[in-house]
Amino acid sequence: MLRHARSILACLTLILAASASASAYKDLQRLIEGRAQQYTERRPALEQRTQQSAAIAVRSIQTIEPSAAQALDTALADTRQLSYLYGRYQTLWAVRQHMEKKPPLAASEVWLQQQVAAIKAKMAAADSAENDVRRTAPGKDVPLITWVGAIERLAQDRGYNEGAVAELSLINEDLRAYYAARAEEHERAVRLRTALLIALAATLSSQQAETRDLGVDSVANGVTICPDGTYVGGKTCNMTPNGRYVGGTPQMTPNGDYVGGKPRIAPDGSYVGGSGKVTMCPDGTYVGGACKMTPRGTYVGN
Repeated sequence: MLRHARSILACLTLILAASASASAYKDLQRLIEGRAQQYTERRPALEQRTQQSAAIAVRSIQTIEPSAAQALDTALADTRQLSYLYGRYQTLWAVRQHMEKKPPLAASEVWLQQQVAAIKAKMAAADSAENDVRRTAPGKDVPLITWVGAIERLAQDRGYNEGAVAELSLINEDLRAYYAARAEEHERAVRLRTALLIALAATLSSQQAETRDLGVDSVANGVTICPDGTYVGGKTCNMTPNGRYVGGTPQMTPNGDYVGGKPRIAPDGSYVGGSGKVTMCPDGTYVGGACKMTPRGTYVGN
């Protein structure tokens, strides 16, 4: 739809010229034209970069590469930026369609309220999707790559919503300037809506950070691959007398096995090492410290 950017400007020009002063019309035209041109110019490069980073992330996760976490981080960031652009443009397209009807102040007020309500509904849907992801154990309930795909879709939804909020905030101010001289009541509504949009933007920013942490930190942060292909928590692999690898200094457990650090017994009777508290991971196993998911879908402690 980006190819229709100039059509948006043309329609807005006809609508605004009928009721706004020449100065107000030119100011609005300049603002919208600048945004439309920016979105059009940025889209091709973002689409290409997002496709490339997604392919790299999928390949690194499937081949269990140490760089899988960084690759996923990059892919999620690119996905968010592209979806943010789509959210902004789709909202700009929506106001173009609304203004084609030459609406009075009351109709524009209702339209803005509907747009805010639609964004809140999409945020609620993304929250529900995130809850589903958190209840799913990758490598157990679903394949790891399927789980990562769900994280990517969540990043898309969050990015789109952020873009919609950002664009609607600008549209809110554009329409305020256009209608300000005609309705004092409209001015009060704009101030309230501005505060709401700021709150929504802050919520989306926090949720996007949590989405990144959920996807990236769970894949490989704080995990090291050892010479035999197994994974341990921390940055070093230490070989035990029985040929296994652990993170930390090997110490023998009462049952003759070895763990990294002082052995402690978990509720299921197994022994864990590490220095943190004994923690149960999503797959039901126990580790010392925080649960870190390896590219194989298993968990180790830090």
